[in-house]
Amino acid sequence: MIFTVKGLIKRIAENVEKAVRENIGNADIGRIVKNGADGTPTKMIDEIAEKAALAAVKNSGEKVNILSEEAGFINNDGEKTIILDPVDGTFNAVRSIPFYAVSIAVGTKKLSDVEYGIVKNLVNGDVFESEKGRGAFLNGKKISTKNFDEKNPTFSVYLGIKASSSAYAISRQARRVRSMGCASLDLCMVANGSTDMYYQVGNPIRVTDIAAGVLILKEAGGEAYDEGKKILDMKLNLKERKNFIAVGDKKILDVIT
Repeated sequence: MIFTVKGLIKRIAENVEKAVRENIGNADIGRIVKNGADGTPTKMIDEIAEKAALAAVKNSGEKVNILSEEAGFINNDGEKTIILDPVDGTFNAVRSIPFYAVSIAVGTKKLSDVEYGIVKNLVNGDVFESEKGRGAFLNGKKISTKNFDEKNPTFSVYLGIKASSSAYAISRQARRVRSMGCASLDLCMVANGSTDMYYQVGNPIRVTDIAAGVLILKEAGGEAYDEGKKILDMKLNLKERKNFIAVGDKKILDVIT
């Protein structure tokens, strides 16, 4: 089954990319059209992308459930569930900040049993992809995290009104800091060795944002931890939210305060 679902996930990513690109630049894409299943506002660009994704699933005939950030859980009596964030980094997309993606994964009950995932950069078309036990890839080329260099660390840190005080302390330990606003791509940046750590503490994240990215990170040699520095796991629902720390090299956990 995983083979056919992989094909479906790739088609979903293509459908979403096409729909988003056709609408970027439209002044209305940031307009709130409803509240999503989790109670947060859904913007027009989110709705457009989700409709494109759901159409791909419907047309495929695959018997698979869907957990989407906007629609919630759609029970199709399937053994597997597609975990979808149609546009991760909605604020970036609306403000024309070129860093947003579609995140799609497939699993059963929790984050740790996710089997396959794709994060597609909707700006440049880059595809991060991973299947459990088979490594992580960027545009078909294998990627890996890098060893931590204490003298030259680059961290991605969530900053802003909801950020924890620890986020600012962590930032002072890095030579360079970025705050990019797209969890799925932030995870992929660690997986690819572009950054050493992604510190998302203060604004807890849903599993839909990170299901694909966490698998990609793990398969590239990294790991995601909760605030207690235990390996991150989450149920496949929209109720649970967690802060987390994603690292390319576990040594970072001994260095950060």
